[in-house]
Amino acid sequence: MGIKGAEIYPDDYDGIVAGCPAVDFDNLQGERAMFYPITGAVNSTNFITADLWTGLIHDEVLKQCDGLDGVIDGIIEVPDRCYFQPATLLCSSWWWPWGKPAGECLNAAQVLQVEKIYAPYLYPNGTLIFPRMNPGNELMTVLKFLAGAPFSYSQV
Repeated sequence: MGIKGAEIYPDDYDGIVAGCPAVDFDNLQGERAMFYPITGAVNSTNFITADLWTGLIHDEVLKQCDGLDGVIDGIIEVPDRCYFQPATLLCSSWWWPWGKPAGECLNAAQVLQVEKIYAPYLYPNGTLIFPRMNPGNELMTVLKFLAGAPFSYSQV
């Protein structure tokens, strides 16, 4: 009730201590299970490795969103204001003569994959199942969600 009170009447509180808040676990588990169909298995053609998520992609997320709070400190303070544009990482054919080295850009299928990862999870009719993954948490999500395996709690 404390969390719901804070959502509805945020100006009524200086702080709230709320234990065991109610969470929409059915949709949360569905959201967690959605990542594997997007990323594919570790050995799939366009799989994005942990090194790319924690290096190239995370660095670009910080480049685009870290300063939104007025401070460059490696923390995205207000992720709701971050509208990460993964297309900036798209490999271009104009890098003459050899192109960008591996690990410095993503192919079109990988960019689409990143866009899907950061999009809200929706039913086919557009109804929200679960909000998007916040940009900036790539360092932790590679351990489970983006690891190229089904989410362990989703398996029977």
